[in-house]
Amino acid sequence: KMSTELAAREVRYDFLSRVSKGAVATAHTASDNLETLLFNLTRGSALKGLCGIPPKRDIFIRPLILCTRAEVEEYCERYNIPYVTDSTNLSDEYTRNKIRHKVIPVLKEINPNAEKSAVRTVSELFEDNAFLEECADKYLQENLSGEELDVSFLPKAPIAKRVIKKFVQISVPRLSLDNLHITEIYRVCNEGGRTGLP
Repeated sequence: KMSTELAAREVRYDFLSRVSKGAVATAHTASDNLETLLFNLTRGSALKGLCGIPPKRDIFIRPLILCTRAEVEEYCERYNIPYVTDSTNLSDEYTRNKIRHKVIPVLKEINPNAEKSAVRTVSELFEDNAFLEECADKYLQENLSGEELDVSFLPKAPIAKRVIKKFVQISVPRLSLDNLHITEIYRVCNEGGRTGLP
């Protein structure tokens, strides 16, 4: 139940996680980060999705994340460093490519430094999200007893929804809930009633 592009990404990351003896550097750039931000925004993402591509996650590091794609390509050409362009990047069949080819050029007409602006925004959002995640972890530690979570005094929604999501991931790891489900569970915790889940 996922696109070929997403499935291929999952297979790549899984393979690299298994065979790597250290860090794995990817070539993600500030341009990729802007595309990810816009892609997640159009899907109605929560704050975490608007944080874009993190500079480091597990064993994966992204040393080029502050450089634009144009800067990286210019550097490669100047120093005769060969690189490969994925042929699927040229097709507008994929949503990300539509954003890259049709939306970003318009944004760059408005602000030629759109990618660098997105880097600043993503950095601020990343800090805010990290703080909220830390608060949620603390609440979870203090209110989780065995397999039960005390929801009688839930914190404010931004923290409570994270707590619920983390609790579901711990309790039923195979269950994948989107933000709509988390919001519904939060509503039931506060108001009572029932809701349907996958």
